[in-house]
Amino acid sequence: MAAALAKKREKEKMAQTGQRIATEDFNHLTKQMEEFKEKLEKFSQTHQEKIKKDPLFRKQFTAMCASLGVDPLASSKNLFASVSGVGDFYYELAVQAIEICIACRSENGGLIELEVLYGKLVKTRGKYKDEISVDDLMQALKNLKVLGSGFKVVKIGKRCLVQSIPSDMGEDPEKVLNFAEEQGGVCTVDSLRVSEGWSITRSETVLTQLLHSSQAWLDVDSNGDKSYWFPALISRN
Repeated sequence: MAAALAKKREKEKMAQTGQRIATEDFNHLTKQMEEFKEKLEKFSQTHQEKIKKDPLFRKQFTAMCASLGVDPLASSKNLFASVSGVGDFYYELAVQAIEICIACRSENGGLIELEVLYGKLVKTRGKYKDEISVDDLMQALKNLKVLGSGFKVVKIGKRCLVQSIPSDMGEDPEKVLNFAEEQGGVCTVDSLRVSEGWSITRSETVLTQLLHSSQAWLDVDSNGDKSYWFPALISRN
């Protein structure tokens, strides 16, 4: 009995010791992270202008922030963002990207290729603004998640498209876009039916959905044959 009691106390003691060591390790790690963050803030102050003007340096800086669990893009009012200036920079890009997407909706139905949006963004900003990269645009677009599904980036084939209207980009519409991208930005009900093994009704339903959202244009030739063109996918062809 005494031996069993002693063994129990020994286990409890070991458990307490283990918990104390774990707590000390956690506190030490927390302190280290805080020190890292402080050094990162000082670094951002020292190199603030380079962060704003050099896209590659800015990309490396945001990657370093992410590795330490610091998000300078979380809020434009965030202390760290105000110190580095990175938050305001990306929010400005996000607003400019929104304006361009809205202005182009009548042309592409709210679906624009990322590279095309980047080109328009560079042109809109002019030569007197800080240089930006496609990575900067991607970072800015991440901030638009708060607006819901209206703004997001979708991967179609080798292209990235920016969707700027609420739309159910489910499996069927995405398959249509991937197929059309392979065909140079166009498809027909028959070609889609053969490629995907769908029924005529299913093919027509999805294409009509994309047509109504203005993401596709309908072309009817002299024989009455219908072709569905996707402006976001023919922009560089």
